[in-house]
Amino acid sequence: MLGWLSRLEDGRATSTIRGVADEVVEVNIGPDGTVAMAVRGVAGMECLTQTEALVQLLGGDIESRELTDEAYLDVEQDAEGRLWH
Repeated sequence: MLGWLSRLEDGRATSTIRGVADEVVEVNIGPDGTVAMAVRGVAGMECLTQTEALVQLLGGDIESRELTDEAYLDVEQDAEGRLWH
């Protein structure tokens, strides 16, 4: 995985971690220490499993969780779309 940390002008820090294909985990840390995480490119509820260790490293407390449309995709259907024909 490739990742980097950037500090924004408003004091927030942001990090993007790229995994296989187009899988991305973006972590934003606000000046007050609040953390927001966004996962893109992961079909189904696998995003929860893949980020579990990172959530624990960041303190483990989740105030709220919003699932994207990707979370509700059928994993088998998405895998078929990635096959080379």
